[in-house]
Amino acid sequence: MTPVPAKDPKEAQRRGRRRAGRVLLPALLLASLAGNLLALGIAGYVIHGRGGLAYLQARFNHRTETHVDPGFAQRQSLFEALAPRPGSHPIVFLGDSLTSGCEWRELFGNEALILNRGIGGDTSAGVLKRAGSVAALKPLAVFLMIGTNDAPTLGYGPSDTVNSHRAIVRRILDGSPETRIYEESILPSRVPRFNGAPRPTKGFAASRTENR
Repeated sequence: MTPVPAKDPKEAQRRGRRRAGRVLLPALLLASLAGNLLALGIAGYVIHGRGGLAYLQARFNHRTETHVDPGFAQRQSLFEALAPRPGSHPIVFLGDSLTSGCEWRELFGNEALILNRGIGGDTSAGVLKRAGSVAALKPLAVFLMIGTNDAPTLGYGPSDTVNSHRAIVRRILDGSPETRIYEESILPSRVPRFNGAPRPTKGFAASRTENR
């Protein structure tokens, strides 16, 4: 009877490690792939919620002059061409397409001088640039509704929009101290962080007016 050679314990260990490696390596590769896909999915969801490609372009380029509506420049130049009527003290609706899309004067029965200063696709940065021309009208009141386009167009966060709102209020009141400003809440956004954000500007315009 031929004797069975004794097994080398070290060789057995090496073989065991090789077998384990052959099983473990594919599992690690699959786990790594799954983790990368999950990370890409989460990043895609967040970017989509903040406006998608437009958000990325605005975020990297920091272009506060970016607008959604190609007719922005035309409407802005129209406003600049319309000279304010001395002593008229109009009521001004100021904002984006949510404002520009309504005939406010007719809606209120043509009983007051109401000017529509809404521009489709505008942002709080855009309105801030126009605030001086609004103040030049010496309006009786300004109804301000802006910020819906800030995240998708500019990549803004809630604090950026709040800061712009405050700057708009200051600029209008600095040029027209007697104007009463009413800040309207923006509609629910595709950007979740905007929907749950506090509104630190609440009462800010009123307090500025009352303290003058």
